[in-house]
Amino acid sequence: MANHKQSFEERNETGVNIAEEVAKSFYTSGLYLKEKYYMMRSGLDSLNNDAPIKAILSIPRFIRNIPDFIVMNKDTAIFLEVKGCTDEALFKVKDLESYQYWDKKMPVLMFIYSSTLKYIYRIKLTELIKLIEGGNYPKELIDNTKEMYKIPVQDLTLTGWEQVKEKVQ
Repeated sequence: MANHKQSFEERNETGVNIAEEVAKSFYTSGLYLKEKYYMMRSGLDSLNNDAPIKAILSIPRFIRNIPDFIVMNKDTAIFLEVKGCTDEALFKVKDLESYQYWDKKMPVLMFIYSSTLKYIYRIKLTELIKLIEGGNYPKELIDNTKEMYKIPVQDLTLTGWEQVKEKVQ
């Protein structure tokens, strides 16, 4: 099972982002929601990109951190940021800052897939920020370089979206 302690290459050696595949199925198959949605990639797809990391890092952070997808139906469009995790979701502090920029342009929804629990958690970015600010989630330093919040996925059901938790078959 991939985890944050592995290198990017190790975590993504298959070239498939399982959480993104679950999100695509969730929104476009019609199996989980009453209405079918359309998805369009908006963020940088680092799995299908052969640019060296140094070149990617030359792109301004708020552009690198544009949410992964735009999800739309006939009257609504949102940004969707997809995260895969086990029983704890990790959120980089700098990424959250960028998502807040994008949230001012169009609402950002976080789609978190727990590969160990096989559950989907959806929470509006604004509600995630409130959860972090109101909870006991100290910043942790990962790899001595990245400040992150580590949030148990069950805490994501405390607030957020109407359909907060769905079991994936």
